[in-house]
Order: sequence, then structure tokens, then C-alpha cells
Amino acid sequence: MTPAERADGAGTTGPADPADAVAAAVLAVDGVVSLHGGAFGEVATLLPGRRVAGVRLADPAADGDGRPSEVHVVASAEVPVTETAAAVHAAVTPLVSGPVHVVVEDVMTAAELAEQREREERERREREQAEAEKARRAERREAERAEAGREQAEADRERAARRAEDDAEQARREEQDEQDAPAGQDGERSGRTVPAAAPGDGTPAVVVVAETAEVTTSADGQDASVHVTEHDQQPPRDGS
Repeated sequence: MTPAERADGAGTTGPADPADAVAAAVLAVDGVVSLHGGAFGEVATLLPGRRVAGVRLADPAADGDGRPSEVHVVASAEVPVTETAAAVHAAVTPLVSGPVHVVVEDVMTAAELAEQREREERERREREQAEAEKARRAERREAERAEAGREQAEADRERAARRAEDDAEQARREEQDEQDAPAGQDGERSGRTVPAAAPGDGTPAVVVVAETAEVTTSADGQDASVHVTEHDQQPPRDGS
């Protein structure tokens, strides 16, 4: 018995309605899982054990033979869709007086569908976790930048305070040195002859400063001391 004979109820108790006949013929094709509305809208037909959709019929032919002048079929199949579409077309053509349009879409088995959904859910969770981790890293970087800024500001304040303390201490030392210096103290550094009071008989002596000498006189101008950095020499008292 051909699919057309099965579909039109010949020798069976199958459906005689054109839509049911087309649906039954499509579902009888090996590998077809179901009929569905797809892009063509839905025309549901109740068949034994299942509810089907996906058959759209045009007006009956003018010759009144009861066959639809055009049919659109959308089905799902587990087998290669090209071969299945050809088989569906061949099964439906005897039931239609005009064009037959068949669309067969690939369908996954229940296990494949469950695996796909599990994979999609896993990928969704991974995306959410990655986005959350990215947000946490951004928050950590912002917190680290803020902490570094606070530490730098604190270090700058400490350096400024130390500089102020050092400057104040230096000013105090300089002021103390000025206060501790004896009255009348001065210094001379030259390569000239420096007169100084000679010890003993009060005769002036001449000190020749060869390099650098520092002369310190007392406040009353009576006593003097000479400190020669490198060396000094005194000429003979007789002038020779």
C-alpha cells in the first residue's frame, strides 16, 4: 500500500479529510518526527496518539475531485533533511492537484536537545561568572588605586613635615651659632703679611702667611693669635 493509499484511507480506517490525509502521508515518511506550523501558520489535525500541525491547504481544485490545489508542509526530521524533503514531496504529490511545497527542518533527539540546553545553561553561568569576576577585578583595581593615592598623599605630607622640621632645625642651629660666636671675632684669609703682637718684649713681629691664615683678635684689640693652614715663616728680626 502506498503512502497515498494509506493517507486517503483506502483499505484502512484512516482519515479521509484532505488535511488529515496529507498529515498522515507526511508522518508516514521514515524519519519525520512531527509537523509544525513554522512560517506557514498552523493547521492542527488530530491523529491517533498525536496532535499535528504544519499542513496548509489551498482551495479545492475547480474540477471538484476533492484534492487541494496547493499544499504547504513543514516537518521536522532526525534524518538528513534533503532526502526527507524529497520523500515527503513524493508522498504528498498524489494527494494534491497542484504545487506541493515542502520544508523539512532538522530536529535534535531528546538527548541532543537536553545536552544543548545543558550546554547553553553552562555557557550562561560561565558568562555570568566571568562578568562578575571582571566587575570584582575592576573594583579591586579601583580600591588599589585609591589606596595608592592615599599612601602617596600620606608620604608627601610626611616628607613635607620632615623638610619643615629640618629647615627649622637648621635655622635654630644657625641662630645658636651666631649667639655662641665671641665678640670681635673675624677671620682673614690671604697671602699678605699679617702684623701681630710678639710675645715677650712687645716688639712687633711679622708673620708671613704662605697659604691661608686665620687671625683672631680679642675684644680689646690687645691679643692676637694666628692659625696658619699650610705653613708659615718668619723673616729674621734683623731684616736680612
